Amino acid sequence: MLTRRRFTAAGLSLVAAPSLLAFLEACGGSAPAPSRQTGPEAAGGKLEIAWWGGSDRAKRTQQVMDLFVKKYPKWSFDSSFTGFNAYWDKINTQAAGGALPDIIQMDMRYMGQFTQRNQLLDLSKYADAELNLGDFDKGQREQASVEGKLYGISLGGNIQSLLYNSSVISQAGMQPPTGKESWDEFAAYCKQLQAKLPAGVAALDDSSWDITPFEVFVRQRTKKELYTSDGRAVFSAADAAAWFNMWQEFRSAAFITPGSAAAAENQQDTPDNSNVVLGKAAMRLQWSNFVGQYQVLMKNANIALAPHPGGASTGTYIKVSQAFSLSTKTRYPQAAAAFIGFFVTDPEAVSVLGLDRGVPASAKARSTLAPNMTPADKIQLDFVNAQVKNNRAKTVLDPPGAGEVQKSIARNALSIPLSKVSASAAADKFMSEVNKALTA
Repeated sequence: MLTRRRFTAAGLSLVAAPSLLAFLEACGGSAPAPSRQTGPEAAGGKLEIAWWGGSDRAKRTQQVMDLFVKKYPKWSFDSSFTGFNAYWDKINTQAAGGALPDIIQMDMRYMGQFTQRNQLLDLSKYADAELNLGDFDKGQREQASVEGKLYGISLGGNIQSLLYNSSVISQAGMQPPTGKESWDEFAAYCKQLQAKLPAGVAALDDSSWDITPFEVFVRQRTKKELYTSDGRAVFSAADAAAWFNMWQEFRSAAFITPGSAAAAENQQDTPDNSNVVLGKAAMRLQWSNFVGQYQVLMKNANIALAPHPGGASTGTYIKVSQAFSLSTKTRYPQAAAAFIGFFVTDPEAVSVLGLDRGVPASAKARSTLAPNMTPADKIQLDFVNAQVKNNRAKTVLDPPGAGEVQKSIARNALSIPLSKVSASAAADKFMSEVNKALTA
């Protein structure tokens, strides 16, 4: 059975920081020195690497790979990226065929699945020389550990939020949401905003299909986690029906994006394809690190963050936004680990990456970024700092099957607007698929 792990707010070293400046001035230092025995300086080869994300992330990641190759010219990369859902379809296919890339961008919902199948390498022995984790936040390191073994290196921390186009809201003559609204109050705000928006722009993007806002909703509603420590669902058909019914009410009130737009976004869920970026919605429930990714694509608008709807009922938590893991079948474990260490702590690499993947776990990385943060980076960092006391630590690792649950909620949520399935019928089908996925 997978062990429980505590996801603490202190894991981002945010609680101890009395101010943003103090938080970022944690400490200085230099980049890691890869092993000279069998690491990148002593050998050569091609490392396969895969990640999900949009075009801006791809550009930044490629720049860091180029920096690594410049420093270690015996090495090269075979890289690929795509949207989140397509990425996991491909990775799962590769995993089934025993052909995972050397370096895999890992989501916490899939960590349990891949560790249970012994497909991820324990990185513990590379923690010092190759990965240089001496100044890593304890919480971010623990989140990617199972049974005391380190299976991933955090690429940043984030928190679920309400991301919004403040320019569009201002042009509508409205103030942005405060983040203190209950769901009913938030619905009333959206209805008011919708009446003032141009034709073709929805107040809110349809997130009924997204597992993370649903998780926040369940944590608000039950005061528990999404899953039990032995891998069962805490949520019930009643919880799912309440979620689907709420979004159906939003749909009936005509202030969310249509089902066809939501389906297109689910199919290719990258910032480039976001309905906010495409000008089809003013707001979306989204992870905080997306503020910079959206801003890069929206030169003529200002993107901002507010706390997740739900009022005083806290359901959000700070998490590892994504991690780099290594396949157990990699031929070059030390070199691949050295690249990850380079990626998360080398000053040039850190400067290129910014806060694209969230708040860095390395104190040296945060210190490197401090002098030259973009306005969007400052918004993200200020927001995460402000939300440290307004979140509830996640205490249970997502079980094997969580990835299938994620796919199931999307299918069944979208069946409501696209196939006119009732919310209760969609909830029943969803729970049937959930129970099957978690007992497989």
